[in-house]
Amino acid sequence: MIYTSCYSNKNLLDISKQLNLELLSVSVTRPGVYNGFDFSKIRIYNALVPPKSLVFAYKNKEIGVRAYCSAYIEQLDKLDPNDLYNDLMQTVLLCWCKPKQFCHRHLISYWFKKHQVVVEELPYKI
Repeated sequence: MIYTSCYSNKNLLDISKQLNLELLSVSVTRPGVYNGFDFSKIRIYNALVPPKSLVFAYKNKEIGVRAYCSAYIEQLDKLDPNDLYNDLMQTVLLCWCKPKQFCHRHLISYWFKKHQVVVEELPYKI
């Protein structure tokens, strides 16, 4: 199974240990030590990291949600879903956004769903 979550999830470390999941960063930046864990030591999964220019254009309101989604889905469409699925089994894809916020990891889940792969969000605890 492939999971998603955010760095601030207080459940993250317990669940990932229980299920033997590798933590992977899919964000442009990542925290150092946060909630007692050194996130700077986890692997960055570059194929799923959105370009900095896209993230900053969205954050600076130069583009809207629709343009961001279109550009990011275009990036994902260049990838092989089967290769990604095999590479990402037993992982948690992490970024900064909380579960109810607009986030590219939700686009990752949507893209995988189009390819008959279910990606689950880990239960979030503040």
